Amino acid sequence: EGVFLFTTGDANQAIPLLEFAGSDADYHWNIIKIFALINLDAGRMADVTRLMQPFMQADVTEPDQAYIMAAIKLAEGKNAEAREWLDKWPATNLTPMWKARYKKLRTELGD
Repeated sequence: EGVFLFTTGDANQAIPLLEFAGSDADYHWNIIKIFALINLDAGRMADVTRLMQPFMQADVTEPDQAYIMAAIKLAEGKNAEAREWLDKWPATNLTPMWKARYKKLRTELGD
């Protein structure tokens, strides 16, 4: 339910449910990425970086992780690196939610 609330724009109600789900090892990584997205949406880049720091060297295997990494690089002024992360997932392979997010970042990059 927490993921549903988050994807429908109700982060405040989603957070307690996500925190509970994050205590389960099976969901921990996905919940960290959702919290990173919540912080991104709120403009709290320091919190995004703090959450993702332990995973900065991990293989990027999913579009949500690539999006977060691209946003971090964009905030650091590393536009070429941000673009590289976004280019790993063509728009045709993204869900509508991720298409919109990728498009927003690409706009910020001037693409």
